[in-house]
Amino acid sequence: MSLDLSFAEQRRISTAGSITAEAGQVFTPRVAAILLASMLDLPDPKRLRILDPGAGTGILGAALVSLIREARPGTSVELVAVERDSRLIPALGETLHEVDSLANVSASIIEADYLLDESGLLGGHEALDDPFDLVIMNPPYSKLAAGAPERLALRQLGVEAPNLYAAFMALGLSQLRPGGQLVAIVPRSFMNGTYFESFRRFLLNRSALRRIHTFESRNTVFRDSGVLQESVIVTLEAGGKPGPVDIGVSLTNDPVPHHYTVDYEKVVLPTDVHKFIRIPDEHGEDIPADKTLAELGLSVATGRVVDFRARSYCLENSGDETVPLIYPGNFNSGVITWPRGMKRQKPQHFDARDDFSRKQVHAPGRYVVVKRFSAKEEPRRVVAAVWDGEGPVAFENKTNVIGPIPDAAVAIGLSIWLNSGPLDRLFRTFSGHTQVNAGDLRTLPIPDEDTLRKWGCDREPELLGQDEIDRIVTEEA
Repeated sequence: MSLDLSFAEQRRISTAGSITAEAGQVFTPRVAAILLASMLDLPDPKRLRILDPGAGTGILGAALVSLIREARPGTSVELVAVERDSRLIPALGETLHEVDSLANVSASIIEADYLLDESGLLGGHEALDDPFDLVIMNPPYSKLAAGAPERLALRQLGVEAPNLYAAFMALGLSQLRPGGQLVAIVPRSFMNGTYFESFRRFLLNRSALRRIHTFESRNTVFRDSGVLQESVIVTLEAGGKPGPVDIGVSLTNDPVPHHYTVDYEKVVLPTDVHKFIRIPDEHGEDIPADKTLAELGLSVATGRVVDFRARSYCLENSGDETVPLIYPGNFNSGVITWPRGMKRQKPQHFDARDDFSRKQVHAPGRYVVVKRFSAKEEPRRVVAAVWDGEGPVAFENKTNVIGPIPDAAVAIGLSIWLNSGPLDRLFRTFSGHTQVNAGDLRTLPIPDEDTLRKWGCDREPELLGQDEIDRIVTEEA
């Protein structure tokens, strides 16, 4: 017999409406809970132990137990739910009372701080000492300061967890038996960037990715909760060997998710020292690029001028020791327009009059500059433009700067590649947000120098139409 989850869903809705959730705390809708439960491969032992940390109103554990009752009616189930918010305990207790009423099921609540207790900082609980077969979670999403007790506690276990959800995942994984599985719905942010690199290594060294599920729309899964992060569901097998990865996609207008399988080596590239976790397109495409910027002898760095810290150096008018100051607003169809003109909103000159300010300035040369933040309405995540000035230049902190690049044709060819559709699709395989970091650019595959020169030869830096850019990189490689 399975559970009627409509009562648990009603508790979620009423609780979410009456309780002001902590930062990053989102209660799981029934549809999402059922989807998470379905992404676990149910083993067939006589007894299963399940952990639901940060259980909220209990709908995740209830959905998984209900699924097990249908698929494995002869299996006894023990569900342990951990929740520290005393305001949620009544609703959680009601849900678990329904779970406990099923045959061969026992459900219990531990009112505790999962991270601090189970990392050993507050002592721990006997009910959590034995390993679990399955862990299911929707952890809170909040940053952890470097000195936060949760972060320090997890560091003792050998993992750097810069966010609460990363800490929950790491601790949950450590509580699985070998071959046990963890499924979690979390922001996609951990899958790329240097911020989560140590955490990714911890996950990938101790488990195998089995499934990744994405959502076509950001508000598909938490429609009534105002969640803005791009969420994914991941399934990990503790101690498992890397193998094919199932990719699922929930389409906005289709209740049945679409699935396809890709090789593990396309999800975590063997050559990627940063261990980005990619979500490859189902069909893929031939990318005419196998170099990196470093292999081409090109460096990339974030713009040096943090304008609010150097306000007195950012000037409206030029002077004897001023240099051009470049903001993202100076980008214009593949080139940098400077100065912007009478209607500009940002200062266009930087006063390089002393040692402090001169350290913020780049040497004369040719650069390809990339916006660090693209607007949501922009069709591409990566937006690049060429700067070719005669003297020193200052770039504001919301830009990434590649170069200097001696060869004009190579610079133009690089701009064409970075602004292309194939590059945009490639970037989206590992980045779910609109920020482009210098670390992201360092990992991107770049065509060789001869190809870049061929693309840029006899062309102006002003961008062509998108169709023509894409034709160049697909047909002229």
